[in-house]
Amino acid sequence: MYKYLLFTILLFSALNASAAGLPEFPFIIVSGKAEIKVPPDEVKVNFVIIEFSASAEEALSIVVNRGAAVLKLAEKYAIPLDQIISQSIDKTVKRSRGENYEPLKILGYEVSQNFSITIKDISNYSKFSDELIGMQNIANVISSFNISNREEVLRELVGKASSDALRRANDLAKGLRAAVGPVFAISEDQDIGLQLAKFGVNVENYISHSGDAFSSRTGFNFFIPKTIDIAKSVNVIFKLE
Repeated sequence: MYKYLLFTILLFSALNASAAGLPEFPFIIVSGKAEIKVPPDEVKVNFVIIEFSASAEEALSIVVNRGAAVLKLAEKYAIPLDQIISQSIDKTVKRSRGENYEPLKILGYEVSQNFSITIKDISNYSKFSDELIGMQNIANVISSFNISNREEVLRELVGKASSDALRRANDLAKGLRAAVGPVFAISEDQDIGLQLAKFGVNVENYISHSGDAFSSRTGFNFFIPKTIDIAKSVNVIFKLE
């Protein structure tokens, strides 16, 4: 009996907490969306330089020298140093495993370093990527295409998404013989305390593709997509009148 009473109290407490953040007047929740296809004009190339060797010194030397070669390649294509980000070098000990997967003797050392290079002149992307993927010790190549005026485009999309939300609200309200009133809640925060829905502006999409090159007789031929999709969505609560 005590357990049942405790459960009932907790249940009503949860319901009251959920209802506490909701408006007391009639309301409608809608999501507005906006999307555009645009040709990319810049690309970010992420990759890792990696080497395994029985000698930690040898593995480190290879990774450092390969990193210097990558910087030389970037210089060839006029990519400034401030568009190149490199992480600290990481070293992992590799051991053999026993029957119960217990670590045994050391087999060698894996040394790696992550790089991120932004190419503002996208016309250099294919040739740069061809040479990069052709280097030894280069792995996990991932290219993310974007546009240089992204923030401006996103602001326009937020406005269009908001207009779409209003249109959707009017369509729904009309079917219920109601009228859409003022906005009760709209926010870039993912949660404004209301329990029925999440509110916010969702992160935009942009195209990326990863490291298997498309082979040809003249090179790997990494391609540039003609367009990428950028989208925004916004959730809004309208008061019903």
